[in-house]
Amino acid sequence: MTQRVRPAVTRTPRPSWERRDRTNFFMNIGFGLVVIVAVLILIAYAAISWYDAHLAPVATVNGASISKDDFNRRFQIESYRLSVAERRLNDEFNAGRITKDEQTAQLQSLNQFRQQIATITLERLIDAKVGDALAPQEGVSVSPAQIDAQITKEETLPEQRHIWAIEVAPKADNGAEPTAAAKADAKKKADAALADLNAGKKWEDVAKATSTASSAASGGDAGWQAKDSNLDKPFAEALFGLQSGAHTGVVEGEDGTYRIGRVTEIAAQSIDPLYREGLSTNGLSMDTYRDVVRADLVRDGLKAKVDTAALAPSVQREVKDIFIRAPQGSEIPSGSVKTRHILIAPNDNASGAKDLKADDPAWKKAEDEAKAEYEKVKKDPSLFDAEARAHSDEPGAKTSGGKLPYFDPTMSAEGGSLDPAFGSAIFKQGLKPGDILPPVKSAFGWHVIQIMYFPPDLDQAKKLKAQLDAGADFGQVARDYSDGTDAAKGGDLGWVARLQLTKEEEDAIFAAPVGKISDPIEIAGDGIHIYEVVKEETRTPDAAQKTALEQQAFSRWYAEKKATFKIERKVDFSGAG
Repeated sequence: MTQRVRPAVTRTPRPSWERRDRTNFFMNIGFGLVVIVAVLILIAYAAISWYDAHLAPVATVNGASISKDDFNRRFQIESYRLSVAERRLNDEFNAGRITKDEQTAQLQSLNQFRQQIATITLERLIDAKVGDALAPQEGVSVSPAQIDAQITKEETLPEQRHIWAIEVAPKADNGAEPTAAAKADAKKKADAALADLNAGKKWEDVAKATSTASSAASGGDAGWQAKDSNLDKPFAEALFGLQSGAHTGVVEGEDGTYRIGRVTEIAAQSIDPLYREGLSTNGLSMDTYRDVVRADLVRDGLKAKVDTAALAPSVQREVKDIFIRAPQGSEIPSGSVKTRHILIAPNDNASGAKDLKADDPAWKKAEDEAKAEYEKVKKDPSLFDAEARAHSDEPGAKTSGGKLPYFDPTMSAEGGSLDPAFGSAIFKQGLKPGDILPPVKSAFGWHVIQIMYFPPDLDQAKKLKAQLDAGADFGQVARDYSDGTDAAKGGDLGWVARLQLTKEEEDAIFAAPVGKISDPIEIAGDGIHIYEVVKEETRTPDAAQKTALEQQAFSRWYAEKKATFKIERKVDFSGAG
């Protein structure tokens, strides 16, 4: 068998240039991929940066986002409105319609707004979202025509008049309502002033002799005013119906004050030529501006609806209140005591007493008066409140009835805030609530002091409740123990309507039984209230209630509604300048 020999296969080697091309090819592909990845990273980074700068949320309301673009657009408009207000204020000063002091004060107010403008802008954007959700529920809508009218109003400089006023306010004691006799006396004085003016007497002389307003010293000059400023409404209507140089008759205001007014100059209504031009100059879109105005009008519409409902006849309660104000600080130190006093200062000047020599006759006179007060209130402690309001030389006694905050023993130590003699008297061992101390001499004068009670306040409130249930007079207990501004009137709050007070107070009042004394109600950060609900009726708010409701009904209603929304603020501007 023969074996065939296979011929050897000879491999031809690849040229070196082909190997290099292949390597370069793969390197180029790799480099291209790297470039593509880098470009994609840059695109992604740019997209993220753009999103962060424009679309990232600064807040959410029930999941609806408010973007940075939304914020920046509103911020620019709020800033523009602020600059318009500053320009107009300076124009008013240059035209002589406000004084330098008035200009400075208002510029300071605008500067405070500017310092908080970022926070305000964010809250207004949140309020716009909340308003959009509430408007359909409350039947509130805004038309394009309303937006046009509001923009026209904002660019319009209102008519202003240089006004002079003679005011006669009925006298009232300790915040009580003026009596019919006091009102009649005020009206008589105003009528006499009008007769003097009609007889040719100089306005300035009559104003200085008759007016009870602070402007009396300047002859009744009330400065330049627009109709929608803080003028009493009936008075404003009368003034803006006058010709220059004329005066009104006697006008009874919503606040019960009788007024006579005159107009000496009139600055007619005009269009601010720089207003719309400024929007364009500052690169502000009219569409964006209209959105802001629409949001403002939605809020105005909600307020109008709430105010209308609040001012309509409704179930109200006539209420008396004993209020014990919450002490400052979280804890009352051991050994503390609450007191009230009647201060009789030499020469009726507590701040000047320290400069008098000990043998000055004024000290002896003050001591004798203090002893007389002591004998009077010792014999009848129910007189203490009235005597303090009428005769104490402590500046705040007329509104507090001489009641003082808690004092603790450390306050009378060396370097403490309490006069040592006063401290030694009230921290003496064995004193009991109700004790009236013989006159005590301090650096301020002679004090007649009563020990009111020891902490805690809630225990004292429960004791007062027991006394009232046993037949104690509510008015007398309120005068003796209430820290409320109505204590001098026996705690009489008058009639209370819904949305007139805080929600906590309202809930307590309308939950209390009619004709009964409520249990003590403790409201955090406020204090303790004991209410007597005298009666309940359906009635229309009176003038005082109307003022209170116009000031706070909407803000309270809106705060309660807003609290039901889930609001997340993603940015904190509280530290922004």
